[in-house]
Amino acid sequence: MLHPALWFLIATGGMMFLAMQLWQTHYDTLIDLPEYQLSSQHIQVSPGPAWVPTDLGQVLFESYQESPSLLDQHLIPVAVAKCKSFPWVEKINRVEKVDSGLEVDLKYRFPVGLVEIPSTNERHVIDHEAVLMDPRVMNSFSESTLLRISVAKPKLAAHSLWTVWEDHRIVDAAEICAIENASWDKMGCYRIVSWDSPSSSSNHQPFEIWPRTAKGTKVVWGSAPGKEKPGEASAAEKLLAMQRFLSSARPDNDWVVGQKIDIRSGNAVVVENLKTARDVDFFDQMK
Repeated sequence: MLHPALWFLIATGGMMFLAMQLWQTHYDTLIDLPEYQLSSQHIQVSPGPAWVPTDLGQVLFESYQESPSLLDQHLIPVAVAKCKSFPWVEKINRVEKVDSGLEVDLKYRFPVGLVEIPSTNERHVIDHEAVLMDPRVMNSFSESTLLRISVAKPKLAAHSLWTVWEDHRIVDAAEICAIENASWDKMGCYRIVSWDSPSSSSNHQPFEIWPRTAKGTKVVWGSAPGKEKPGEASAAEKLLAMQRFLSSARPDNDWVVGQKIDIRSGNAVVVENLKTARDVDFFDQMK
């Protein structure tokens, strides 16, 4: 006599086999039923920024060779493949079938900084991963809301749009630009600076952040997030020290002219007071 558990497994396996056979037999009939047909209105995509096509549901719908069915086993793989082809999509969070159709949750790329190229007098927009974005995204942004990224002898963007900028200084600067809760524009900051040479394999000199209105004032930020040197504060600690210093600097919440402030320890320390403050262009100093 077989064990009851074994009989149960045999019976379950047999039922599954019969169910699969029935599904294969009637699949072609079921998949064409009107109640399972998918239209563009049944594809819900998470809203994107202004530079993203407004009707992504229609774009995804058109990626199917035939009118798609909710029962089609290729429905989700095709949608995922299409979403991966969108350059302005950073990550696909979720693609799943629901009662109302197909739901697609995407994470989009957003600009965080402008890389300055003095030889061409251009500024190229990048996201937090230093991906070179289409300049048309700036039609929806004010340049004043993004930090300018100034590095010594910047490498030109040799590749096409939507590819990573091959300069570790720009990659690190992009991470600083994108620090959570860092409202650079509201803090009066407009530029992040690296004095390192393009051939250096790592940041030997700390990044600096320059306020917009205070001539000669520089904030010594230090290393990029996750690359802090021993004893160096985290990005969150440095940002807090910066905000505290700014709030106590002057009643109007502005920077004091002509100061050099080091926040690498997690505390804002004035290390230099310049007698004569003057506004000098970064690239002029590199000559």
